[in-house]
Amino acid sequence: MTQRNPTRWVSAVGLPFILVVVVLAVSAVGRVTLAKKLRWVTRKEPIFLRKPLSGMGRRVGDYRFELANTLPAEMEDSLGTDQYLDWILIDTSVKDRQDPRRHVRLFVTYYTGGPNLVPHVPDVCYQAGGYKPKQSHETRTVEMPSLSEYGGEIPIRVCTFVKTAIYNQQEVTVVYTFHANGTFAATRTGVRNATHRILDKHAYFSKVEISFGGEGCQPQTPGREESIVAAAKLLNAVLPVLLEEHWPDWEAAETSGLNQSG
Repeated sequence: MTQRNPTRWVSAVGLPFILVVVVLAVSAVGRVTLAKKLRWVTRKEPIFLRKPLSGMGRRVGDYRFELANTLPAEMEDSLGTDQYLDWILIDTSVKDRQDPRRHVRLFVTYYTGGPNLVPHVPDVCYQAGGYKPKQSHETRTVEMPSLSEYGGEIPIRVCTFVKTAIYNQQEVTVVYTFHANGTFAATRTGVRNATHRILDKHAYFSKVEISFGGEGCQPQTPGREESIVAAAKLLNAVLPVLLEEHWPDWEAAETSGLNQSG
């Protein structure tokens, strides 16, 4: 009967390779053990909306509901969620019917559960639609008097795009922010940091995206700075409603360990 020679086997495989395998195995076991002792959460549970986004009241502050857009099935699949609101609003405080700030598109999406969800952002999506950045995208902080519990301010992301057609040139500024695991963020990295906190049991994020203007407006869309001011006004009206009526009660869910069935 032939006996294996351990020395020859180690020599054939390579001692450095064996040491690496051993270190990785010990590291993996140690990480799991440490995670259990410290109660780290490696798999996040879903946490559902308190009320569907589409159930939002159709009059919020100065804003009156005008139209609800329904995405085609293929676009909804690409979006990765059926929890969304895509509304056209009218800012009744703007009396000039041709003022682009009077006509508002509010697009809110919600995601929870599922591994490695990647937020859709206009920075990427608009370019896929043929738009090009007119200038560098930027992250800003805007005042939110209606959100004193968040220090009266939140971060936003601002993107201005241009699309050149045969007969005209379209320009649009998009302003958006995220609410993720009880905090506001303006970038994918910010969302990832919020939803990957090791002690949190659940994970969710919601994007609030705003743009202005349309056919019949003069000009067709407002400028970048005008869009930022107008978006901040809308966010001051809409975010408290989302927080109080639609988005999950984050602290209650984390404390109770429930996922709030939707």
